[in-house]
Amino acid sequence: MGKVHRNSLQPGYRLHWYEIRKVLGQGGFGITYLAHDTNLDKDVAIKEYLPMELAVREGDFSVHPLTEDRGRQYQWGLERFVAEARTLSRFEHPNIVRVHAVFEENNTGYMVMSYEEGQSLQEMLSGRRTLEESALLKILIPVLGGLELVHQAGFIHRDIKPDNIFIRKDGSPVLLDFGSARQALGEQTKTLTSLVSPGYAPFEQYYSRSDEQGPWTDIYGLGATLYRAIAGVAPLDAVDRSKSIVEGHKDIFVPATEIGKGKYSHRFLTAIDHALKFKRRDRPQSIREWQQEFGAADDLAEIQRIKKLENQRTRPGTRAHVQQRKGHRLLPVILLVLLGTVAAIYYQWDEISLLLAGNRQEQPPEMKMVGQQGAQPAVLDQPPPEETLIKERQQEITQLMDQAEAAFNAGNYLDPPGGNALELYLRVLEVAPDNPMAVAGKQKIFHHFLNQARTLSSENKLDEAERAILKADIIAPDSREVKLMRLTIDEKRAEAQKLALDTERKRQQEESKRLEEEQRLAEQRRIEQAKMAELEKQKQEEAEQEQQYLAEERRKAEEARLAQLEQQRKEEEARTKAEQEQLRLAEEDRKAEQARAKAEREKKEQYDLLITEAGQALNNKDYELAGNKYNQALALYKDDSKASEGLRLIEDLNKVCKGVIGLWDWFHGGTTRFHADGTMDGSFLIFSDTGTWECMDPEARRFILR
Repeated sequence: MGKVHRNSLQPGYRLHWYEIRKVLGQGGFGITYLAHDTNLDKDVAIKEYLPMELAVREGDFSVHPLTEDRGRQYQWGLERFVAEARTLSRFEHPNIVRVHAVFEENNTGYMVMSYEEGQSLQEMLSGRRTLEESALLKILIPVLGGLELVHQAGFIHRDIKPDNIFIRKDGSPVLLDFGSARQALGEQTKTLTSLVSPGYAPFEQYYSRSDEQGPWTDIYGLGATLYRAIAGVAPLDAVDRSKSIVEGHKDIFVPATEIGKGKYSHRFLTAIDHALKFKRRDRPQSIREWQQEFGAADDLAEIQRIKKLENQRTRPGTRAHVQQRKGHRLLPVILLVLLGTVAAIYYQWDEISLLLAGNRQEQPPEMKMVGQQGAQPAVLDQPPPEETLIKERQQEITQLMDQAEAAFNAGNYLDPPGGNALELYLRVLEVAPDNPMAVAGKQKIFHHFLNQARTLSSENKLDEAERAILKADIIAPDSREVKLMRLTIDEKRAEAQKLALDTERKRQQEESKRLEEEQRLAEQRRIEQAKMAELEKQKQEEAEQEQQYLAEERRKAEEARLAQLEQQRKEEEARTKAEQEQLRLAEEDRKAEQARAKAEREKKEQYDLLITEAGQALNNKDYELAGNKYNQALALYKDDSKASEGLRLIEDLNKVCKGVIGLWDWFHGGTTRFHADGTMDGSFLIFSDTGTWECMDPEARRFILR
């Protein structure tokens, strides 16, 4: 048996030419009926203003306030209801409920809307059902487009939830039941909590005025709707979240990125969490801003835009829009030539040009009277020659084709707007509908996305494949290849769903068996307990004592366990400290070893430098400097053989050379060699002079006087 709506209009009741059929739904703000428009012979949906807390229906079907003091509030709400209906009637969008009329009757208001066949998103999600990301995007993107239009008009929905998103039989969504008037009435009557949807309403709808709400309020509702569709349950109510936040605790909201991890893309889940931020300033501030976070939104919006352009070009019964270029005058010229006379050409020129130019707002040439034969058009603008127009049109086609090919080679198939390959090919086809290169170009783009869909489908990336095939579909609607590809994707998705359903069914069967076993055991325990009830009654005191004893034992055992845990904790802390100390000592040893190695390197470098400098001083016969260097080297390495040998060499040289150096008579005129034993050789002349000896060859004990 269906629900009984005692306060509603009954089936058969007529409102003007609308006949009530049945109640579709009833809430605290009004009742929605299915009605038949006998004037246009079609079904419609009619929403009746009937706030349950303020008014009641009388026996004559009229609606009146419950009390006199509520009359002003009732009338105020009725005015808002009518104003909202008039505002909605201005929106013509396929995904926003269409309002056809609004009128007042029975002391209340009625809003006449299109009746949509299908089911609500809430019905689709009945139980704990969820939807895949691709299915949700097909619902979300069109709704976002409609909602953005509403927001641009300065209007917001205020009651977005699964119940108010309706899915038509063709799968397209439509947003129903705007709640602005209901919200305003709630603020006026202070009964707001009964007029918001818990879980889907942000906190500002509970406490703030309407002027503090905006697009971010609807974005929260849409985010909550998506959350319900991926989690199986609605998000926590904003009031419950506020209690935790006000008390200084962490927000108790469980993010979508945790619930949907592994099942949905991270980008998709992050966008949902952004929409569900508790503070309104932390959420996206516009539909456009939020739409970009999904990634697919821009692609799908562009697809819809291109598809609309294609439909405009090919829709039966419409004229193609011809831009105001010289090349577009070719067809009028050809037609005029066929008329045969110059006078006929001039006479028909304006009418034909305007007919073919569609939306052009050019003014026809001025007309003036000539001769005595009546009005004739004056020749004010000579049309260009036919060959020139053909050449100009060919140049335009060539230029567009070059741009299209460049865009195709750059991968700009559907974007950016106005400069993508598809739009450029379509512009060529506007000028030359049978141009084979443009037709082939469209086919190239079509096959690109078709092949992309095949590849993605073979990799089981079904959501991405669905997007690719959607792009192919706008290029070649109803293509057999697209239909086959969609069937392939649907089959794969069905297989995945079947596998998931089989898994879920198996889990449910196991869960059912487990519950049955638990129930059997519970029943068995119940019977045993019944048998023992009398015995337990007789031994109640003994049992109580036993319980006390057991409780004491448990307490002691718990204390012992806690003591043991404490001991283990202390031992673990001691082990940790010991390990940390070992690590510290090891680190100190490592640093000390590094310091020793560094000091040793520096010492070795200093030693090598001293040995090198000592050798250089020895070669320069600076025996004193050489000795100092060798002594410094010995200070670094006391047993070093190089330094010791160098010092011995210097000592020998000093013994040989210093023993013979002194003041001597200078023998000039030749070279005289003196030996250490006092002998000399060589011929020379002797002059009275003095000079110094230099030790030239200590090993041979030879000296020379210069």
